[in-house]
Amino acid sequence: MGNLKLKEDSMGTQDIFSYDNQNRQTQHTRQRNDGTDRITTLVRYDVNGNIRFETDGNNVTTEKTYDTMNRLKMVTLTVSGIVQTTTYRYDKNGNLTHETDWRSNTWLNVYDPLNRLIEKRDPYNNCIQKLEYNNNHVQVKSYDALNNLTQYEYDRNNRLIKTIDPELDETAQSYDAIGNIEIQKDSKNNTTIFEYDELNRLVKVINANNEETTYTYDLNGNMLMQTDGKGNKITYEYNCMNLVTRRIDHGGRTGSSGEYVYDPAKTESYTYYPDGSLRTKIDRNGEITTYTYDCHGRVKEETTGGSIISYTYDSNGNLLVITDDMGVTIRTYDELNRVTAKTVPNIGTVEYWYDIITGTETGETGERIIDPKGNITTRIYDRIGRLRVVIEGDITSEDRTTYEYYPNGSRKSVTYPNGITEEYTYYPDNTLWTLTNKYPDGTVMDVYTYTYDGTNNQTSKHEIINGVEKGTTRYEYDALDRLKKVTEPGGKDDQLYI
Repeated sequence: MGNLKLKEDSMGTQDIFSYDNQNRQTQHTRQRNDGTDRITTLVRYDVNGNIRFETDGNNVTTEKTYDTMNRLKMVTLTVSGIVQTTTYRYDKNGNLTHETDWRSNTWLNVYDPLNRLIEKRDPYNNCIQKLEYNNNHVQVKSYDALNNLTQYEYDRNNRLIKTIDPELDETAQSYDAIGNIEIQKDSKNNTTIFEYDELNRLVKVINANNEETTYTYDLNGNMLMQTDGKGNKITYEYNCMNLVTRRIDHGGRTGSSGEYVYDPAKTESYTYYPDGSLRTKIDRNGEITTYTYDCHGRVKEETTGGSIISYTYDSNGNLLVITDDMGVTIRTYDELNRVTAKTVPNIGTVEYWYDIITGTETGETGERIIDPKGNITTRIYDRIGRLRVVIEGDITSEDRTTYEYYPNGSRKSVTYPNGITEEYTYYPDNTLWTLTNKYPDGTVMDVYTYTYDGTNNQTSKHEIINGVEKGTTRYEYDALDRLKKVTEPGGKDDQLYI
């Protein structure tokens, strides 16, 4: 039927394919041509052609079921003996309305009569986003969980031309006739201009300081040279496969084409295998690094000078063993490819346990880490996956650090085992406004207050430490948002940058 059964390349790699009677691929094996390094993945289908079972390289199978409309209804995977099922529900128009994980946490989507997403709700039933659209069905407003509004404006071609954040700071952009971004303006009216060639390749950028960066290309579209505003040039050379063979800093190449002379201290060189994998790299110090690979394209050995680092992997590409001058580092993984143990030379083994539900609240999960000395750290995550508690010890220990969040996910407070609390407040655009440290009885210890400019650079930090006023540190920036000046409280100890 014309289905590809065998593919072999010049690197000695074979890809072997099998199909069912409907010409659907059911098995893929990649191996060396002597049969070693074999990894096989399997797929099975239902009568409607939907993928029913997928088996990865480690022989872990994921089961999928579908509704009568062939929409994904359920995904099931067994992890460390626990059956984990995610379910999906749809409205009559086929829009995904509910997604429920194995801990019965449900994410909800709401749509308007035109099937446009207008609301998202988290497992706590908090509305975390509301969306509004214009008559062209383009999103024009977005409200977060705290009702902070971000607005969007578009041109007649539905291209974004302005974004207004919850602090009413505006960023704008315009386009050329082809649709390339031509001008960008930040909220401080700093302008960046972009120019393109007839093939729509970027050839010039003029920044807010009126500094020009230019780019040139070869006939294949590879960048040949980048020149910054000070005239410094970075030059690239390529092979017939359009892979970079040299990266040359300013002044690192002299002479003419075919007779170039290179300064090794300003040149990086690269060679490749026939499949395009990096073979060698020579850095500016003349140090040569050589790479070898397995048939799956994974680095097998890395040699620099007299130092050799070797790697082995499992059949999902997870790194199992690293052997270097320090010794052998070993990792193991679970069915979700999460590290379950890591053994480091001269240190020992760290164990990781996931999906703990005993002792947690409804919908929550926990993790446990046991270090080489036997110390236990337990982490509990809330129904949205945010870190809620860190416990020094097992889940019954009272040595706890507790985290609270605002409905939009920003951290609200941290309470330490000694009762000291950190409390956070934010501006509408979610930049940090205040950080307050409190004693266990609720009295204030320290207060830090922050301000920002329209591009979210921090412009000041006011400090009250142990109840004592320490004053305000101020920060200034140039048009490229680079720190230009720091003024300490009282105007002393000015520090100039750039």
